[in-house]
Amino acid sequence: AEFLGDGGDVSFSTRGTQNWTVERLLQAHRQLEERGYVFVGYHGTFLEAAQSIVFGGVRARSQDLDAIWRGFYIAGDPALAYGYAQDQEPDARGRIRNGALLRVYVPRSSLPGFYRTGLTLAAPEAAGEVERLIGHPLPLRLDAITGPEEEGGRLETILGWPLAERTVVIPSAIPTDPRNVGGDLAPSSIPDQEQAISALPDYASQPGKPSREDLK
Repeated sequence: AEFLGDGGDVSFSTRGTQNWTVERLLQAHRQLEERGYVFVGYHGTFLEAAQSIVFGGVRARSQDLDAIWRGFYIAGDPALAYGYAQDQEPDARGRIRNGALLRVYVPRSSLPGFYRTGLTLAAPEAAGEVERLIGHPLPLRLDAITGPEEEGGRLETILGWPLAERTVVIPSAIPTDPRNVGGDLAPSSIPDQEQAISALPDYASQPGKPSREDLK
């Protein structure tokens, strides 16, 4: 929350993120860059989770998943993350609310632990390839893997939980549409000024040094 810039209290609702503007986003982005953070992608989630993540940070949680899938999910393409920006379950009246899109930043010093693969992460050989890249057995720790969600699909990134807990997460200025929950993101709804600050760093496609446990 210290990186949210000047202005009123930020909160999340189906009507949008309150007291959050493109100008305030740009201010927060500059502050993060000055403090050594770099943007690595978007995370879509429901409203209560957005509030918790932005103000309390990402916290590791148990996942009943194969080791390759355990971690915190982000995407460089906001359209992919947008599909998750909604309630996970309908309420008592069967309604599913629109959620929020968030921007995820990591310490620049952690970028050597980011890897990419052309394999879909569901491929039988993917686990072995990811372990070769990160230099240790799965699950991910202070590292991340980027790969297509499905054959020929859009790229998604999984951050190991120890790395995810070192992120700073702020709101995006891209709105979610309460009339189109679960629908596609309209490209025209992405502010030009936000698009201009959303380039991703390059990720390694060959093994590097083992993840350092003392990354700051």
